[in-house]
Amino acid sequence: MTISAAPSYLSDSDVIRLHRPQFTNPAITSDDVETLDVAVSMTAEDLRQQMVTEWVASHLDPVRGLRPNWDSYGGRPITAEALEAAENLATALLMAGHPWPAFVPRADGGISLVWDRPQIEFAIELPASRDPLSDASVFFADDATAEEWEDSLNLADPRIASALERLIH
Repeated sequence: MTISAAPSYLSDSDVIRLHRPQFTNPAITSDDVETLDVAVSMTAEDLRQQMVTEWVASHLDPVRGLRPNWDSYGGRPITAEALEAAENLATALLMAGHPWPAFVPRADGGISLVWDRPQIEFAIELPASRDPLSDASVFFADDATAEEWEDSLNLADPRIASALERLIH
């Protein structure tokens, strides 16, 4: 199988293609082999989306199967709505270039996306509700500047973009 990959200097719109194998052994004919005509055309952005989606799903798997009383204090299993909201929010943030979060289960059946860096803590808490994104809250603390705030989640709030950016630097 020949694989043509776009060199690193090409843009995201360049295409990676897998080509049909060519049989050079005269003893093997196409009648002898069940062949699939695979024309895979995937842009670098498509590949990035797939990788991010798979990463998020694999990191949510451990909390997906939590049973009642998982924390020995009556913790509820994470709701499907909270899991879906966490998956969608994390994927969108990662695709926008923000850092990878940790997923922390909440005893109420919700889930938190947490970024914990030296001197900076940022968390988005998605409660167990029918619409976790609408009911979500945000916490930010920067020990270096003594800045600390907590509020309802509003992705248009410039403090959220600033907090995410500060996690990188």
